[in-house]
Amino acid sequence: MTSSVMTEGLITEAEDYPCSSSARRVLAIVSEDDLREVILAGIELMTNWEAIAARSASEGLSLAATAEPHAILLNQSDDGSEVTLLETLAASASLCQIPVILMVERVRVTDIYYYRQLGFAGIIAKPFDCVRLAEQIAAFLDWPLT
Repeated sequence: MTSSVMTEGLITEAEDYPCSSSARRVLAIVSEDDLREVILAGIELMTNWEAIAARSASEGLSLAATAEPHAILLNQSDDGSEVTLLETLAASASLCQIPVILMVERVRVTDIYYYRQLGFAGIIAKPFDCVRLAEQIAAFLDWPLT
């Protein structure tokens, strides 16, 4: 099921990624310490989800394999490692079903199309409202906030 979603900082089409577990786990892969803390706080304060974090794509892949997150929130990097991460996840039988939401500095219509074609579940534009971050993630993945 695809539905159109348009909220503050959230620009793309949303596909349903139902999660059967009531305790959802989100892995945030963010290299910047301050941004990582804001993201974790925004998720944990507004939901009953578990938020875990990694500082790099390689650390995130290792953590994804052991922690089994239900979704990954990935901050766009200067080195383009987000595409490599997505390809690595897609090639893994145990990790290929994890939806990945990408956070980017700017979003143009062509960017939305490009990232959706690559397989990202959604795109969140920065700056974002940390109080509404979990709401945005939930909208992309068709999850309740509780």
